[in-house]
Parts: sequence; structure tokens; C-alpha cells
Amino acid sequence: MGGVVIKFGLRWAIMTLLMMMLLSSSPVHAQEDIDPVRAGDQIEVLSFSTWYPGVVESYAAGKAMVKYTSSFGEKSSEFDVTKMRFPNNEGHWTVWKDATGKFRVEARYISRTKTDVTIRKADGNEATVPIAGLHPTIRALLAKTPVTADIVAPVRAGDQVEVQSWKKWYPGTVKSFSNDKATVEYNVGRSSPSTGSFKLEDIRFANGEGHWQIWKDASEKFQVEARFISRTETDVTIRKTDGSDVTMPIASLHGSLRTLLAKTPITSELNKIDGAVPIRVDDQIQARVSSTWYDGVVKEVRVVGALIEYDAGTWGKKTELFELDDLRYPNGEGHWRLWASATGDSQIMGRFMARDETHVTILKEDKTEIRVAIEQLSTPLKKLLRETPVIARRPPLVELAGAGLISETPSRPSIGTSIPGTNRGASGPDLSTLTIALGPRVSQQTVALPQSGTAFSIEPKHTVGSVIPIGGSEGWIAVGTHDTSWSSRDAKMLSQLYWASLTQKKSSAGPKFYPDQRFVTYSPQQRRAVVASVRGTWSEPHQLSFYRIDAGQATAVPEFTVNIPKKKNSFNRDPVRAELIGDHQMLFGYGGMVSLWDLDERRVIYQVGDLQSSNFQLNTDHQHFAAMSGTNTVGVYETATGQLSGQGSLEGSGDTTACFSHDGKRLVVATRSEIYRWDLIGTNPVQTLPIGGVQVKRDTPLADLGGGWLVAGPQLYSSGLGLIAWAYDSARNASFGRPDLRKYIDDVNIHHQQMLGTKMLVAATMGGSKGKSALVGVAGVPHRDAVEMMKQVDPESIRMLVRGSRIKIDPQAPPQIAAGLRRAAKANGWIEDSTSEATLTGSAGPGETQTLTYRTIGFGTRSGSGEETHSVTPWIQKASVVYQDQSAWSTAVGGVPYSVHLSGDEQLGNELQKSSNASYALFDNLRVPEEIIYPKYQRGLGVTLLTIKGFVDIAN
Repeated sequence: MGGVVIKFGLRWAIMTLLMMMLLSSSPVHAQEDIDPVRAGDQIEVLSFSTWYPGVVESYAAGKAMVKYTSSFGEKSSEFDVTKMRFPNNEGHWTVWKDATGKFRVEARYISRTKTDVTIRKADGNEATVPIAGLHPTIRALLAKTPVTADIVAPVRAGDQVEVQSWKKWYPGTVKSFSNDKATVEYNVGRSSPSTGSFKLEDIRFANGEGHWQIWKDASEKFQVEARFISRTETDVTIRKTDGSDVTMPIASLHGSLRTLLAKTPITSELNKIDGAVPIRVDDQIQARVSSTWYDGVVKEVRVVGALIEYDAGTWGKKTELFELDDLRYPNGEGHWRLWASATGDSQIMGRFMARDETHVTILKEDKTEIRVAIEQLSTPLKKLLRETPVIARRPPLVELAGAGLISETPSRPSIGTSIPGTNRGASGPDLSTLTIALGPRVSQQTVALPQSGTAFSIEPKHTVGSVIPIGGSEGWIAVGTHDTSWSSRDAKMLSQLYWASLTQKKSSAGPKFYPDQRFVTYSPQQRRAVVASVRGTWSEPHQLSFYRIDAGQATAVPEFTVNIPKKKNSFNRDPVRAELIGDHQMLFGYGGMVSLWDLDERRVIYQVGDLQSSNFQLNTDHQHFAAMSGTNTVGVYETATGQLSGQGSLEGSGDTTACFSHDGKRLVVATRSEIYRWDLIGTNPVQTLPIGGVQVKRDTPLADLGGGWLVAGPQLYSSGLGLIAWAYDSARNASFGRPDLRKYIDDVNIHHQQMLGTKMLVAATMGGSKGKSALVGVAGVPHRDAVEMMKQVDPESIRMLVRGSRIKIDPQAPPQIAAGLRRAAKANGWIEDSTSEATLTGSAGPGETQTLTYRTIGFGTRSGSGEETHSVTPWIQKASVVYQDQSAWSTAVGGVPYSVHLSGDEQLGNELQKSSNASYALFDNLRVPEEIIYPKYQRGLGVTLLTIKGFVDIAN
């Protein structure tokens, strides 16, 4: 016992001596509160989640002024004490005192062992003192501080790791490590590697291996720096710094390590889901990049994912590491798993391929498929399959003969040849001289449907897509719905086809399709449905799938899938346009091309390319189709051959839409300024009608009803009046600029309007997140009540300006603008009158400054990618006709371009600045419509609101 007392007394004497040595050159402070940092200290500061080295310039009241160096250069800023630290885990300045509290010194923590601590005094000298002799509060603090020798860098220079950048992991090599961050050279798939600084949470070793740390046995006598490699039920394998691996019993390790390993899965089970590794080398799989799924092949399976070689479209083939969450088998197929019988006597390894009401199809390891009755499977599997919807299986991908030639379209090919038959640069007879023979009417617009309607429930996130009239005794209409949020990463709702019967006033659910599929069209004659697969943020169509199905059926039989032909390096957000013709053909429009396909032979018969719009229109007998063949030109083509039969010229520019009359005898084209009507069975000259306020886009459905009536979307146009006579629209749409209509607003949103002869087919949705319905109905247009209300309006009273009308020229307009306004007024036969309530006005000058970021995408000599941000103040020219502060007509030019084509040495900034140049070109040749309607009547003489309760007629 005495020996122990002597030993303790000696240690305490040494501690006292050391403290006296410290105090001999350091002042004793009676107070505990001292500045944690001092001027001249070399520290690190936290700025925008990154630590930067710096020097303290001053400190006061919990904040320090620090000069530091970041990626933006050297600067001085004020930092809170919580955003400062000393490097290498050293401590702030504080008062260190012994157990009695009598001896004190201002110093910083530097390091510690199990028994001693090293501190640095204000004079720069360091001292090492026993921890046991320190004050209890300091001992408690040190008890939470790891022994310095046990602190090892978690990654080291030369380590092969993976780093996370923009939620993806890339292979790389550690170049250096300090201050909890590593500099890593990593490969993102480009020709040269990238280098970046990464936090520890964004760095990992491959295959679930661990960072560097101290490994020690239960007695703590033996320890080594190593990394976790793998484990079994009883043993763990670690890799030492010399590269050798050691396997040892887990039971022999220190308690903290055993606790850590207890939470670490056995390595052989890491990748297993449902008793199996979910993916295998050489499997055909899909990988998600951003919001787009790409087809690929598994090249290597790793613990946390797989190395996938995938086709990135125009970017070519890439090989990248993907997490399991970003991988899926195509067509809703499942991963590898064990399938057990209900009795447990047998099990097989396989993948889910499809299911119907009673059976499941499983792909076995030998690549053969088997059908198993669901009732024969284990209870968990039966429950899983009950929760798995029956989905129309995506058909196998096949080659479409001749499709590849579309991307190699020659510059001046002949017309109507075999694939690819092309009309680029060709011309045909004037449409005024064209006469065609009409066959039996078979197009959609001739389908007979009863005047009736029905409603049915749809998924809350769904919207109505394609609506196809079928007819028959049931009055069938095919309605496709899909998830409006599909392009986001979380959208999982299946698309759905419904059959609405107007005869029975009810509907039935057809087949379900995958979330990336959209119903396009259906033909009862072919018993065939067409579905498009889309991908990417903008839902770009890339595949077409074909199914056999009868109207009203719930199950579709998969036929085949083809890739949508398109030109190389092209991108198109337009929807596809498809019409099934006869027994086995399809006319297909997409990306400025129209082509005829033989679906039985799976080949392209011809293609008509370089169209201004691929939104073709079929005549009622399907013998001809019309398309915008070029700027200000419409073409009529033979459906069977693709031969150009005739062309018609148009005035003006902008969006254009066309249609054949419901009897097939006329072609009608509407532009932004005029309406053209060609006689196709006689030799009458083209008839030109005033646009009369009609608003059209290139996808606006146009219809010629006969009797002087045209319909453009919701707008009913009277050729006799030369203007919009009426409108059929939802209260929500019609109320823009009409406060008096807002009281009629309900939650009806119209998605589809189509004329079938003189009947209008309308499809809409109603409701929202708590419940949603689709509404489908057919009604005669124009209906009797609307016609009676139109008769009460004097046609002459609605025209504000005609030849001979008086107009005021804006007295505030600059001379060069006023001169252009006067020329336009004179050309229309208007008389200048300063007292007129109608004013022709114009302006030109700088608009609002816009700051836009452009992404560079180049090929050839300008290849590469990058971003440039520019601020531009565009020069804007405007002209308008105003009546009593209401706009009756307007036009404008100018603005900052959203895309710029650069060639040679052209620079983006220089090209953008051209839009700032002053110009008065709009007024040099200003054209204003000769007749202008009063603003009150520009949307028609009245409107019929399509509401939940039916039609509501309101006169303007």
C-alpha cells in the first residue's frame, strides 16, 4: 500500500513542477472567459459549406475578421466563432488548470495519448502534461477527445474510390486529403478526367468496403491501420496499409468494432433482394440518367449497384456506375428472385415477366419462360402478385425495314420513289387546277355517334390524351389517360385506355400500359391500337408499340414495337400523328416527315420529308392527305404513293392549320391572317376569306362543316360574316378578359375538341387530387339557340374599320413611325381623322433587359458543350389599333432569341447584341388587316359555355 502512495506522490510532484514551468512564462488569468482565437492565428473558416485557410486579423464579441483564400481569390470577411476552427483537430484558446484550480495557463489543445495531453502556449512553446492531474472539467472534455494516434485519415493518396457528383457515383483516384475533404481525380465519361474536392460523405470505396481506421483486439494491445473488406458470420477481412489482407475472428476484436460489425451486413448477402442478387452480368436493363431511361447492358455487378454500358442516343455509348435505385428491367419486368411454391417443396430462380388474372409468367435461368398458376405460389408471392396490376406487356422490339434511311435523306431526291420517297425541294401543279375522284368516306370525321355523353372516374394525377371516335352500335369512343407528372423521377402511375359508350352512357376500363406509354390511335377495322413510348424531361416520343384488341375489351395482345425513325442529331418535342389506314397500313407524321408503313410487312413504304409540319390531314376517303410542304405552301399528296398532287401558296407567316371538308370536296387552310379554300372536284379559283379574329396554331383542329361554317378548335367561323360567329368553350377559358363570365367557372378543363361532320366531340376532365372524372360528349354545332342569338346581331354593326372608315394616327408617334402608319392606313382605304375613336399607333425602342443562359451544343469545328450567360436589352417594334383603350389588333417584332446558330468565328455575345440594334423595319412595309372588328366581338357574337350542367349560351 505504501508503494502505491509513493508512486502517486511522485507523479503529482511532477505535475506541479510542469504547471509551474508553464506559469513561469505565461500570465495567470483569474477569469475563464478568454478569446478563442487571436490575431495572427492560422485557422480555417467555413464559407458556403467549404472550409478555407485563413489568418485572424482581429477578434471581438464572438466574431473574428479573417483574411482567407477561396476559389474566388483572397478576401477579408467577418466570421462567427462557430464557423472557425484550427487545422488538424487542434483546439481554440482556453484556460488550462490543474485539479486544484490554483495553477492556470492560456493554451490550445494540440494532441493527446491515453495518459497525456500536449498543449501550445501563447509564446509558441508546447508542453505535455498528465491528464490525471488536470481539472475534472478538462478531464471530462478530453475523455470525449479520441487519442491522436487513433485518428487516421479515412482516405489516402492513391486510393481507388468512388465520388458522388450530382447524385451519381463516378470512379476516381484520391490525390490528397486534408481538413475532412479529399481532392479526387474522377472519370465522368468524358475523354479527359475531372478533378474536384469532395466531403467524406460523398466518397466511398467500391463494393461496400470501408474507410481507413484503427483495428484493435479486445485487450487493445494489438492494433493496426486497415480497411474493412468483407465479413462472414464469424470472421472479418481487413486490408492493411501494405496491401495485404488479414482475416480474423470477429469475437476477438474490441467491443466498439464488434458493435460496428454487428450493423454491417454479411458481404455475400449485401446485394441480395428476395433471396437473390437482383441483376446479372449481360442482362438487358434500363438505366436512369436525370429523368430519362436508356437501354443498356450489365457489364459488372457490384455491391451497391452495377456498371452499365448504355446507349445515350446522340451522345453515343457510355459506361457508368449506377445505383440499384436507378436501374430497372424494361417493360415492367422484375429482378431475379426465388419463387417458392405454396407447399414450400420446390423453388426456382427467375424473373417476373407478366401476369394476367390467373397466371404469372416467369423467366428462368435457362432463358425459357414458364406460366405458373398464382394460386400455386407461396402466400407472400400471392400477396405480391395481387398488388401487381395487370399491364399490357410491351411487345418485343423489331426492325422496321427502311426506317434507317430516314436519317440519311438525300438533299434532292425524287418524288414517290421507294423508301425514302421524298418531296424535298419538289413542286406540283397549282391546287386550283387539281381535281380528284372521291371514294367511300372512311375517315374519323365521318364516324356516326349519338348526341349523348358519359362520365367516368380516372386517376387523380391523370389527364386525357388521345380521344378516338370509333362508333358502332355501342357508340364507342377510345380515351387514353396518362400521368401528367411522368417526366419527374417519382411518377409511377400507369397509363390507361378507357372505352366510353355514348349509346349506353357508361364506360369500361381497357388495358393498362406502362407510365412512359401514351395511347395514340385505334382502328376497329385493323383491331389494332398504337401506343407511343416517351422519355426525358420533355417526353420525347422514341418508340411505337402495336397491340391487337377489340373495342370494349380489357386485355390487349402485344404485337410488336419499333423505334421511331428520325434524323440523326435531331430532337423533337412534338407529339406523334398516326392514322391507321385500311387493313394493315399506317400514315405516320413526326419530326417534319410523313411516312406510310405496311404493318404486316413491318416496313416503310415511302416518306415525305422536310415538311414545315408533320401534322398531316387525311381526306375523308383516305386517298389523299394534306401537309404544310414548306413556308407559305400547302401540299396535297397521294396516300398510296406519296406523290405530290398539287400545291397552294399562302400569304403571311406563322402557324398554319388545314383540313378537308366533311364531304371531302374542299381543302381549307387557316393562317394567322387569312383563310383559304380550294375546290378539289372542280376548277373554281381559290377562295380567300378574312381571318375574322380566328386564332390558330399548327395543331388547332380545323373543320369545314359546309353551309358557310368553319370550326377552329372552340371557334365557330361564319364565312358569310367573315368572322368568328360563336365559340364553344369552358367557362375557365372563355372568362379571360370577360369578368362577367367568371361566375360560371367550374372545375371543367377541356382537353379535346373534334368535329365529326356537324357534331362536336368534346373530352374534358373534372375534379382534382381528391377525385377526378373524365367527361366525354357529342353535340350538334351550331345548335339552334346559338343560331337564334346570332340572328339578332346586325353584321355591319360589328365591323369597326372597313374601307372608307376614319382612323386617328397617333400624334405622339415619331415621324418615321407615323409615316409608316399613314402608308398602312392609306393602303387599306382608311381616312385619317384626329377625332376618330380608333387609333393606329406604333412604337420602337429598348425593351426590358433580359438575362439568359445559353447552353452550347456543337458539332464539327464547334464541337463541345458549355454555358454562357448574357444580358441583352432588345429593340422592340410594335404597332396596334386601339379603340377606347382596348386593343383591336396588334403586331410586334424584336426580342432576344432563345437559340442562336453560330458558324465560323462568330461569338454568341456579338450575335445577341444585334437584337439591341435600333430598327424601324416593321413600319417600312407595315400591313394591317383591311377590316377590323370591334374588340367586343373579336371572340365572336357570343359563347356557349360547356359546363357540368350542359350548355350555357351567352351573347356578347
